[in-house]
Amino acid sequence: MALLNHIIDTLPVMNEEWSDAVLFSPLQAEQAMMDQFADTLAVRVFLKMANLPYRLEQRQNAYFMSPTGEVPFLRVKNSLTAEFSPIVDFVGKKGIKLSDSLTASEQSDIQAYCALIEETLRNAEKYISWLDEECYDKVTSGRYASVYNWPLNLFLPLLKQREVYNDLSQNGWADYSTKTVI
Repeated sequence: MALLNHIIDTLPVMNEEWSDAVLFSPLQAEQAMMDQFADTLAVRVFLKMANLPYRLEQRQNAYFMSPTGEVPFLRVKNSLTAEFSPIVDFVGKKGIKLSDSLTASEQSDIQAYCALIEETLRNAEKYISWLDEECYDKVTSGRYASVYNWPLNLFLPLLKQREVYNDLSQNGWADYSTKTVI
């Protein structure tokens, strides 16, 4: 109940500040990978639960527009914030938290569980999408390349695959088998 009262009290100020909020994502139906689609959906649900207005803009070059190269990203006034957790933190710094009714210990527990689940699922999704040969050949390379003209559509998926491989190598996931990941 305290959260609802806080949202109602701050709504006029937040609506004015958030009147130009834009959530940028890759093209959801044609281009977005599993993890990007899930992150975009999670941010949209979070913003809806926080009762914050925003406009969704799907762009084929959203990766390149993002301050971190990750999507989705949120623009509010002159601020750019990318990825789910940093967006939740950004909104929290503006005074809106969905967990205000929880104790500090409960909030810490939820953050730890969410971080563990998010990291595990994100790595699994990236592994399946980019390193599983069958999925990469049948789905990922085509979706990723769909918005680019020749010759970009040939080598940009390979560059992204190498980038994902390097990221997954840093935390030991690149050496797993598909069976282990599943």
